[in-house]
Amino acid sequence: MPTKVKAPNRHSPDWITLAIASLAQFMVVLDVSIVNVALSRMGHDLHFSVSSAQWFVNAYVLTFADFLQLGKGPRAFLVVDAST
Repeated sequence: MPTKVKAPNRHSPDWITLAIASLAQFMVVLDVSIVNVALSRMGHDLHFSVSSAQWFVNAYVLTFADFLQLGKGPRAFLVVDAST
């Protein structure tokens, strides 16, 4: 007869975790969308070619992902970005 294993008590319900994860994903997509919208103006002002603009977006997304991986969250990236 199989034994029942009691699940550990969680501090928050599943729907709160899902809501926070969904909001974080939305913010990342919104951030990359803003970069893509601003890219045409930046390309014009800085005389980017199409391939240079693609490199810029890739570098931005990878840098953003690196800061998220460090566990400091997007706030650390925005603070560094605002200080430059």
